[in-house]
Amino acid sequence: MKKAKRHGLAIFRQLLICLTGLPVIACLCSGCMQEKRNIEKDFIKEINPSFTLEEKGFFYKEFNSGNYPFLTYWYDFESGKKAVYCSEAGCSHNTEDCFAVSTRASAIFLYGNKLYYTVTEFKTDSDGMTYIVTVLMRSDTGGRNTERVAEIKGDYITSISEYLDVKYLYIIGLIEGKDYDLETGIHTSTDFDKAVLYEIDIENGNTREFVIGEGWDYTASVLGYSRNNIIIKTLSYQKRINMEQFFREKTGEEDMDIYEFSRQDSSGYEELIREFAAAQMELARESIICLNPENGEVRELNLPEPLLVHDGKCYYNKPTGSDGYVLTEFELSSGEEKKVYDCIGYDTYIIGNKLFVQSSSGYVKGSMGVDMLEYIKDSCPEYCMDLSTGEVAEIKDLTGSQGRIKVLAEYGDEYIIRHNDESDARLFRLGRISREGYINGKTGIIYVEGN
Repeated sequence: MKKAKRHGLAIFRQLLICLTGLPVIACLCSGCMQEKRNIEKDFIKEINPSFTLEEKGFFYKEFNSGNYPFLTYWYDFESGKKAVYCSEAGCSHNTEDCFAVSTRASAIFLYGNKLYYTVTEFKTDSDGMTYIVTVLMRSDTGGRNTERVAEIKGDYITSISEYLDVKYLYIIGLIEGKDYDLETGIHTSTDFDKAVLYEIDIENGNTREFVIGEGWDYTASVLGYSRNNIIIKTLSYQKRINMEQFFREKTGEEDMDIYEFSRQDSSGYEELIREFAAAQMELARESIICLNPENGEVRELNLPEPLLVHDGKCYYNKPTGSDGYVLTEFELSSGEEKKVYDCIGYDTYIIGNKLFVQSSSGYVKGSMGVDMLEYIKDSCPEYCMDLSTGEVAEIKDLTGSQGRIKVLAEYGDEYIIRHNDESDARLFRLGRISREGYINGKTGIIYVEGN
């Protein structure tokens, strides 16, 4: 008997992606040997739908008030201007024919003189089940003369970011098992969910598969990639709790309608959601692993979830007891660990030779019962560490704005920044500022012009 696709459960899985499971790695390919990477320095390009840095600028998504709320934009370093990434004169950017619209949910990047991006397609297997494939597309830089490079199967692409190492693109996909009992919350056979790391040679489309693991509601996501170290977090459960049955038992109402209950008693609904998430968490198995794509070797890392992976190191918040944390650095090759700074990292990233750390006020329980980092601007300082000297400076924000200001890239002696809107998280402005100006109070921002 065919089982229904678990779209609601898949959404729940995405919300709880911070948990992970025990991995079993297998390489499925014809000829696993490939050219050696240069691992002395990071040449890894992180490709993210919201921001992808290139040599002469960056791609990003910006909110639009038309029929399609997010459009693909390009920011040009030399001119200091932005523009919708569309080459058609007179285009309204309001139909699927517009390249900026059609790629609004896709990660876009450049390689050589070609543009690459992904699209999703629906297909049907021999049993009549619908599944999703992700197709890597290639075109000229104007989005014309498109061709298919490779196709990978995956009901859901679980990683927010993709990674390009020389010419190898890494994407994680989830293949759902078919035999699943929605009433009991368990699989009825060994056709488990499977998480697969795909390696695509973007020049010729050849693809390798690394099976990360499989199990009940198994999923995985790449946290970062540096020097042949792909850091992956995974999640699986011993079984899945039926949400409707859980709500009925808690409320004593046999004819419980969860949607109506959420409308009539929002606070009670939120409390039961937290209890449900906590109960499901108790059945979770988690792990953080390190995969070497060159030889397929994998090792489990006994670390908290990294905030950043860079230059062969992981950065994470290490518990110190009594609910305290310190931002910590872990060297993947030697296993050495050292303290970076006495704070809880909220957003940690590296621009040039500077480590920027936006601190957090601590961990709080989210609506799904998951520990989440909290950020309150007035009580969460930002720090900048010079990686060559180890010197740390606190960065003040003297602009008077409540919207967060963050460095996206550097060009010459300037930083390109993103200034979030104070009231609407979808809105922001791009700006340029001297490095000194940013460090000394974020003053002197010149906001970017463009369509």
